[in-house]
Amino acid sequence: MITPTKPYNVFPKDYAPARSDEQTALFYNIMLSTLPEPVKQEISKYRLMVDVGCGYGAGTAMFATAFPGLWCIGMDVAPDAIVHSTKLYQQVLPNIQFLQRRVECLGNNVDLAVCSNMLEHYDDPVPEFTRLTTVATKMIIVMVPHKEDPLTRYHRVTFTEHGPLPFAVNGFTRKEVMLYDCRGTGYWHGDQIIMVYRKAA
Repeated sequence: MITPTKPYNVFPKDYAPARSDEQTALFYNIMLSTLPEPVKQEISKYRLMVDVGCGYGAGTAMFATAFPGLWCIGMDVAPDAIVHSTKLYQQVLPNIQFLQRRVECLGNNVDLAVCSNMLEHYDDPVPEFTRLTTVATKMIIVMVPHKEDPLTRYHRVTFTEHGPLPFAVNGFTRKEVMLYDCRGTGYWHGDQIIMVYRKAA
């Protein structure tokens, strides 16, 4: 979704919105179906979430549909992504909004921050992940490729349960880890790892 040399650039020219939405829908369907029931019950009590690097908006829309009482903000710095997602989803879902800006603008005011398949585009994803801990107040959910080798185009780092993302940072601790085999889906050739971080009460 983002180039390695300019992490906040627009989408690659060959990355069509329809294909992106289909891939995002797959990943978020996996995420939502894999999350433990207690985690989903907790999210249902939240008031505000942000989907960081929302792309063309399918994942944000899936959260808004799954949790109708949750105000869902999709954020991306790519203007074409925000235009597309706003046109496609904001008119039909009452609890959704899309913003073209950095996540820091929300302040420390979000119950849940979700980030799917974005951090692998950074040479050092830890600062970007740590940025989420300054915004979320209760939970962070991260989804990235697992043990990717060799790295595909635009991907810069391999993720495992042991790194490079920290086990604990800024009061958040990793509490749940789930793996999902995406082979045969047509959208990813390996495993995805979903990590749920919670902030200590």
